[in-house]
Amino acid sequence: MSILDVEKVKKELDSYDADNSGTIDREEFNTFIRNVFGAKDKYDIPARRLEEFWKMLDTDQKGEVTLEEFVGFFW
Repeated sequence: MSILDVEKVKKELDSYDADNSGTIDREEFNTFIRNVFGAKDKYDIPARRLEEFWKMLDTDQKGEVTLEEFVGFFW
């Protein structure tokens, strides 16, 4: 992954980081997933599916997703 790709991913991550913590929490992540899949409301994607995605992304199980985890999920 190039530096430009990482910068694009960071920009995407930052756009969902509502509290500017530098990480994505579960609710911010759910918003991201709903937007990616074009969900019309929060019930379009089952909670168990959101949980599965979250577990794949939050690899260290700290309850937040870092840039490294975010990049690792997509590449």
